[in-house]
Amino acid sequence: MKRSSSIIFALCVSATVYAEIQIESTSQTYLFIAPIFTTLPARINSWQDSWFDLGKNTAFQVNTQYRRSHDSSKMKRHFLMANRDALTIRGSANTSTSPVTDVRADWLGLPTTFQGTFTVKPEHEQFCMSVSARQSFTIKDVSFLERMWGFVELPLVWTRNDLNFAQEAVTNAGATTATVYDIETAFNNPAWNYQKIKTTRDSKINLGEVRIGFGKTFISDGRAHLISYSAISIPTTKKQNNEYIFSPHVGLNGHFAMITGVSIQLPITRKADTNTTSLYLDFENTYMIRNSQYRTFDLKDKEWSRFLLFREKDQVTNTTVPGVNVLTQKARISPYSLVNVAAGLRFYVGAGEGEIGFGVHGHNQERIRLNNTWQEIYGIAGSTTNTSASASTIKTLGADDAAFTPVKETDIDLNSAASPATLVYRGHVAFGMHGRDESANALSSIGMFIEIPSNKTKAFSQWGLWAKLGAAF
Repeated sequence: MKRSSSIIFALCVSATVYAEIQIESTSQTYLFIAPIFTTLPARINSWQDSWFDLGKNTAFQVNTQYRRSHDSSKMKRHFLMANRDALTIRGSANTSTSPVTDVRADWLGLPTTFQGTFTVKPEHEQFCMSVSARQSFTIKDVSFLERMWGFVELPLVWTRNDLNFAQEAVTNAGATTATVYDIETAFNNPAWNYQKIKTTRDSKINLGEVRIGFGKTFISDGRAHLISYSAISIPTTKKQNNEYIFSPHVGLNGHFAMITGVSIQLPITRKADTNTTSLYLDFENTYMIRNSQYRTFDLKDKEWSRFLLFREKDQVTNTTVPGVNVLTQKARISPYSLVNVAAGLRFYVGAGEGEIGFGVHGHNQERIRLNNTWQEIYGIAGSTTNTSASASTIKTLGADDAAFTPVKETDIDLNSAASPATLVYRGHVAFGMHGRDESANALSSIGMFIEIPSNKTKAFSQWGLWAKLGAAF
């Protein structure tokens, strides 16, 4: 009975996660992109024989990887509104009716007669040069350390994000001497502390992590292997500061992580055969430890409500506050696991080696909780001093409330700032050379991969390449 209950529970959890993945992602303020150095085939291809070779105490590899997004036509909806590929901003005094108004210009500080349309086309790119080294434990008469080794990985990562912001059909713009006069300047308002839109490419370069771990080789005979390993990932960069939406971050966004992995290879040809064909399976789980970050939220059932204007309760002057300053809060972020699986066939022909494989990677939706108790002192700005208009949306100004109605913690949509659950399918091919003798091994390989997400509003379609050199002695 216990076993049946566990199976049912696991199936229910899997069904829930899959349902999360399939729902289109819109009006989000954050997106986690798996770092390039977690691409499992690129890390392990050709490295497996030297990494796990018990006959060589020391091994190292230098691996370069490049990855770029493509076909992001649906990815724009992650940041825009449901079923919208472009948004029209129109002032309250503008009498045009086509296309429909998506954003009331008055909320953004634009003229009441303003009209314009804008869109985004997100792109992402990463390059990584990683150094990996393994050292066997050779302390005599310590049975616990038999067949065990330690390793370290140091990935230097360059990453670039670009929203490809574009505005068009702008009419009745403000004077260029004003701080805010068109769509571009509205989303770069210096009064906003968070969630501005950078209209140029933004990049960062830094060490992605320090990965330190140990593993054990259970089988390694040149044809078959079975190993397991564990590691910790130490962050080497700051967390994203949320000043700009879709700003690049290197590595796991400041999360410490615990990593476990298994690698299996089974020959399907006879030992007497000159050439060998093997099945392989690689699995790695990266469990990210929660941390605290600033995130910007929408209100429930109010897309883009972070860009509304707010008033403080009991104010004595006609002053409004940008919504992004009110709805950005320090929160506890629990991202849980990033899972990587790769499987396929390896072919050994003399010193040559080929590989073809398929895999998946994905992660849970982040879970978020505010660090501090929400202060019920701000309401959506009404028409005059000390009034609120809680029925307002980003499209319209609602009627003034009979009594000032502050935003409550239960009104905040925590999921609007959570990176969503993703499932990405990956295919790859690789070719390499592996020289072996009793004293040393040498390896080299090149490979390429393509990634297709299950939901193209939650993760990028991407392609990538890698090239590596290494040795064991």
